[in-house]
Amino acid sequence: MNRIVIFADQTRERVARAVSDFRKWLGDRCDVVSVALDEPPGEVDFNDVDLAVVFGGDGSFLAAARRLGGAKVPVVGVNMGKLGFLAELSKDELCERFDDICCGKLKPVERLMLEARIEHRDKTDGPYLALNDVVFRHFLPTRMLSFSLSVNGEKAIDYSGDGLIVSTPVGSTAYALSAGGPILVPGVQGLIATPICSHALANRPLVLTSKCELKLNLTESKQEAQLTIDGHDTFKIAPDDTVTVRAAPHPLFLIETGKRTFFQTLREKMHWGGQPNYGA
Repeated sequence: MNRIVIFADQTRERVARAVSDFRKWLGDRCDVVSVALDEPPGEVDFNDVDLAVVFGGDGSFLAAARRLGGAKVPVVGVNMGKLGFLAELSKDELCERFDDICCGKLKPVERLMLEARIEHRDKTDGPYLALNDVVFRHFLPTRMLSFSLSVNGEKAIDYSGDGLIVSTPVGSTAYALSAGGPILVPGVQGLIATPICSHALANRPLVLTSKCELKLNLTESKQEAQLTIDGHDTFKIAPDDTVTVRAAPHPLFLIETGKRTFFQTLREKMHWGGQPNYGA
């Protein structure tokens, strides 16, 4: 590998120290470009990068995925946060497996991303990329929202509730899971539409193919909504706006080390499959 980009929030002392140690360990093996997650990328051409290394938690990993913007760059995460669901390696483990990554022993796997657009009367904003989810909800968090969902041009359902989460299989274990959505194995090419606190008992999560295009519209003229991308960027939605969500044309290329399987991660990180306490 000739060129590596490092994503990190170097305002955090522990992260900055880990990045510095890794760059010293690399020596002159590679040309390294550092990109702070809270700063513009400058002149970095991600299409000319061989590997992206993310130092941080899952939030940093999501930010790096959005920043890459669909570039075909393999990404590996070094966990400096709490959960480590996406960023699974320690700094020492990255060094141990680095040669395997460089020589291609660890092949990247594709992970579906979302693309969202906001269609106004006179213009269209976006696309905005998300690795986890796109969340549509009331502009005021204590108010109920009335809106409609269309799939591939056909009206599917009217909702009344707190909102809707459109998530990827990667995002199925994030906010959507807390809202009662299903868990999808990461390699599944599908989207999930999960209502948030629906006011109708019959409204349940919907699993769709990745070929589907979803459109969201407010159904009451005096309401305002907001659209949140991966829990980070938020945009105001007016009554006449239409939100369109589909699978992004380019996936994220994630390097998995085989340190643990998806189901091991669910059991160890999220206590999935716990048994009842049968004791007296």
